[in-house]
Amino acid sequence: MKSGQPLSPRVEIDGKMLADISGEEVEAWMLQRSYVKASDAPTDVPIGKGCQDHGTSTVKLGSR
Repeated sequence: MKSGQPLSPRVEIDGKMLADISGEEVEAWMLQRSYVKASDAPTDVPIGKGCQDHGTSTVKLGSR
């Protein structure tokens, strides 16, 4: 296992493993590195907790 954390949420972006990270932390990480731009648009998607219907697989985003 790449992250070494079998039960934690983990995301891999361009080869960088972000293990045991919240949605807010992923957003901050992506903003700091210009993957996304800040927006004031409202959203009804919760980013502070995991999805109920997803297992423990790693989400992998492609290269920019």
